[in-house]
Amino acid sequence: MIKYAHFQLTVRCNLNCSFCGQSRGMAGTAADEITPEEWLKFARELREINSGTGSIPEITLWGGEPMLYENFSPLARELHKQGHKLDVVTNATKLEHNADTINECFQHIFVSLDGMKDQHDAIRGKGVFDKVQE
Repeated sequence: MIKYAHFQLTVRCNLNCSFCGQSRGMAGTAADEITPEEWLKFARELREINSGTGSIPEITLWGGEPMLYENFSPLARELHKQGHKLDVVTNATKLEHNADTINECFQHIFVSLDGMKDQHDAIRGKGVFDKVQE
C-alpha cells in the first residue's frame, strides 16, 4: 500500500536562491513538464495499487515553485475531487494568486524559510520575507 506520493510539478522558480540548483542551470521550461493528464494517470494508478485497502494516497505538490506550474489549480482541484488529501511545499510568494484553490483543496502548506527576515532575504532576495509574511 502507498500512503504518500510527492509530485514535482516543475523545477521552475520565481526566486534565485544561492543554494538552489535552479540558479545553476537546472531550471527547465513549461514544455519540459509532465502534463496534468499524466499526473492524473499516475494518481489513478496509485489508487489502483491501493484498491481494496480503503486508503487513498496523500499527495504533496512541490517544485521549484509548484504554483508556477501552468495547471496548478485545475490539477489540485481534480486530485482533491478524486479524494486525495493534498499538501504543498512553496516559497509562499504565489499564495495570494491561488488562495481559493489553497483554501479549498489543501490540508497542509509547507513554507520554505531560511531563518528570520535578514537571513531569509539574504538567501532568497530582498523583500521576500515580507511577501511571505503577508
